[in-house]
Amino acid sequence: MIKPIALVGMMGSGKTTLAVALAEYYGWPVFDTDSWVEVQENKSISEIVEDDGWDYFRAKESEFCHIFNVNVHSVIATGGGFLLTESNRLWLLENTLTIYLHVPPVVAWQRITSASSFPNNHRPLLEGFSLNEQQEFLISLYLQRDVLYRRVHYMLDASASKEEVLKNLIEIASVSQIK
Repeated sequence: MIKPIALVGMMGSGKTTLAVALAEYYGWPVFDTDSWVEVQENKSISEIVEDDGWDYFRAKESEFCHIFNVNVHSVIATGGGFLLTESNRLWLLENTLTIYLHVPPVVAWQRITSASSFPNNHRPLLEGFSLNEQQEFLISLYLQRDVLYRRVHYMLDASASKEEVLKNLIEIASVSQIK
C-alpha cells in the first residue's frame, strides 16, 4: 500500500515548497498542517498563538492526525514543531512515509531572510527578536529538534537546489513504497 509522504524539518528547510513540487510530480493533493490549522481557526498562526498560546496551537495540530484520511495518496508538509507532540510523531511513523529535510541552521536562516516576503513572512517563533537574536534562536531550536527529526524513516540533505532535493525525494519515495 502506498502511504502519504510527510515532510518534516526546521523552518526554512523547504517543506512547503518541496511538498507542492512532489505533489505536482505525483498528481496528488498536498496538505500543509500549518495552513490547515489556520483555516480551522480562521486566524493566522501568529494570531492563534497570541490569543490562545502554543499549547492550543499544538493541540490543533494533533487534530489533523485524527481527521486525516491516511488512505489518500498525498503529500503532507508539517509545521516545524509538529513532531514536538509525541502522538503526532508516532502517527507519522505509523501512517506515512516520513522524510526529514535536513538543513544546517545557517542555510535555514539564509532561506528565511532571503524570502521575498521577509521580514513579514510571519514566523511566530522569531517575532520580537532582533536579527542576531533570531539567528541564535534558530540555532538553539535546531539543536533541540534535530534529534526528534532524525527519528523518522528517512533523512535527506535539503541544502541542495530544489530540483536536486526533489529528485532525491522521488527516489526515496519510489524505493521505499515498493517494499
